Amino acid sequence: ARRRGKEKALVAAGEAWLEAWKSAENKARAALARAQKLGPKDAWVNYAAGRLMQRWGDERAEEHLRLSLAQEAGLGAAQLALMEL
Repeated sequence: ARRRGKEKALVAAGEAWLEAWKSAENKARAALARAQKLGPKDAWVNYAAGRLMQRWGDERAEEHLRLSLAQEAGLGAAQLALMEL
């Protein structure tokens, strides 16, 4: 059951990226909220949250990027994203 929840969280995070790419910010935010609800302790979900928030100019981006690193210290993508802030 835990794995299925993680998979759903990652799918929702992917949907958030897709909607953001299509410039559908409201749909992207809704998908991201689902991802965060399903996988609040998942490093990749928090990375996605941080990156999307960074894109939207949301000051909580850094918080989510740091959280993703705390959850998975070797997540180089999050390290790079933090250097861009």
